[in-house]
Amino acid sequence: MNQQFKNKQILLTSRPVGLPTEQNFEFKEIPVANTQDGQVVVRTLYLSVDPYMRGRMSDAKSYIPPFQLNEVIAGGIVGEIVESKSDLYKVGDKVIGMLGWQLYNTVDAKTVTKIDESIAPVSAYLSVPQGWKRLIIEKPFGRDLLSAQELNENLSQAFLEEEIFRIDHF
Repeated sequence: MNQQFKNKQILLTSRPVGLPTEQNFEFKEIPVANTQDGQVVVRTLYLSVDPYMRGRMSDAKSYIPPFQLNEVIAGGIVGEIVESKSDLYKVGDKVIGMLGWQLYNTVDAKTVTKIDESIAPVSAYLSVPQGWKRLIIEKPFGRDLLSAQELNENLSQAFLEEEIFRIDHF
């Protein structure tokens, strides 16, 4: 495992009944997978919480498969390359992709797309943030950040509206 980075993940551990609560999720720390040839390590800067994701928390038949329990939730991620064993990207490049809700994703370089910060802020690549709220989370693994009630309210609101989460000190 990669000793340079310490990974933190968000897993769906149970199917919500009604609005999602903190009890439906687990925040887990694990080692980052070693980078192989053709791969990159992407550090999450922003993740998108989209309305369709609420439906994926259910195991009801749908147009898209449900999230698997006890696995990392996946969604749109804007991130920065922090390690590269690919000719496609260098350290510092900003990218977008459908990746796991975790601090670091070790992925094949072809699964992410480079974005241009000179055109728009990196958060705009997830969707147009006009009029949307932004929830800023500074230390999601620290209990001093949000009370369980605040986390519940924010997660519930996020699944009702599209939100962009900024991960500053994940």
